[in-house]
Amino acid sequence: MTLRSIVPARLMLVLTLACVPPVFAEPETVTPAETAAEVKVERVRPKTARLAMLRFLKANRDFIRSRYDVTRDTPVAASGDALAVDPRFLAYQQLLASVSAGRDTVARDDASARQREYLARVGELADLESQLDRMERLLAVQRERLGVVQADFTGHPLTELVVVASGDPGAEAPASLSVALETGDTLVTTLTDDQRRVLSHGGAVQLYRGFIEPRSQVVDLALAGGAWSGGQHGFLSLDPPRDRITLVRLDLAGVSPAAGMSGVRASVWLHDGRLPAGDG
Repeated sequence: MTLRSIVPARLMLVLTLACVPPVFAEPETVTPAETAAEVKVERVRPKTARLAMLRFLKANRDFIRSRYDVTRDTPVAASGDALAVDPRFLAYQQLLASVSAGRDTVARDDASARQREYLARVGELADLESQLDRMERLLAVQRERLGVVQADFTGHPLTELVVVASGDPGAEAPASLSVALETGDTLVTTLTDDQRRVLSHGGAVQLYRGFIEPRSQVVDLALAGGAWSGGQHGFLSLDPPRDRITLVRLDLAGVSPAAGMSGVRASVWLHDGRLPAGDG
């Protein structure tokens, strides 16, 4: 294909396109109801609510402007030299410092006084504790001495009987009291003036002390002399245990010859040779 054949073909295509009438799209029909809204026209300008902050700024704009003016640099004609400080101000500081120092001194002295008082109390407690220790040592030594004495008297356990009388018989006191055992041993005790005074002051008088057989037996007690001219006898049943000391106490308070030996109250107990344990 040559250039001469190509040019007429293109020319024919352009002429054909030029002769064809143009085709336009039909415009879309738009109704006024879809694009427009009714608006009311008023004769007076309507009032609209404004922001509260804007009203505040408008009402206080003079004050706000004056605050902004303060932030601006304003040149002055004053000198920048430092002035002398009033000596009274420096004296005030020294006075305040001395007041604080005096308060600290007083507090330190008060603390020292309290500490000395506490130390004195601690020293008194130490002295008291040493006194108590000394008393405990003395009591321990005294207990040892009592143990030695008691061991001498009761260290060899034997069956013994001890009869004592107590109570104030008053004016009807007998002149003598006797204790007779089944073995035939009889001990008559004549009451002296000193023994009567001992009975009247609540003391006791020993009537008999001796060995006795460890078996059931009857002890014959008799009051004679004085208002007891005829003599009165009473019998006391005992069962002393072996190797123990049996004590009998006769209470003569309120006895009379009319009542006889039945007015005498007697009590019996066993002697405990053991020392009580100390608190220490």
